[in-house]
Amino acid sequence: MGLSLFGPAMALASILGWLGSLEGYLWLAIALLAATAISREAPGRHFLHGLLAGAIGGAGAVLLQSMMFDTYLANNPSRVADLGRMQAGMEPRLFVLVLSPIIGIASGLVLGLLSLLAGWFLPRTEA
Repeated sequence: MGLSLFGPAMALASILGWLGSLEGYLWLAIALLAATAISREAPGRHFLHGLLAGAIGGAGAVLLQSMMFDTYLANNPSRVADLGRMQAGMEPRLFVLVLSPIIGIASGLVLGLLSLLAGWFLPRTEA
């Protein structure tokens, strides 16, 4: 559960405009760190643990950005143009909200697969 808190933490940093072009790299670093932690600490079922942590963190991040949407856009002007191109006649905040479960599932699948791979290749920590 604690690993899923990285999602809202990253969302808050993004909302405040602190990440800029580093956001993708930080998400990758967090995913690798979380997959390593899951593979070493989870009692098996690495994919399931990664799936749940990634889904909760990813959906939580997008929900937080949706709740603080005006601040997010004010601090990330490049996203205004991106949203204008992506959304098809839908209010931008609602568009981001609709994306929440999709991003949650995608994040969960990626973290689940990374956790599964890490579980195969990294030694498990013994209690």
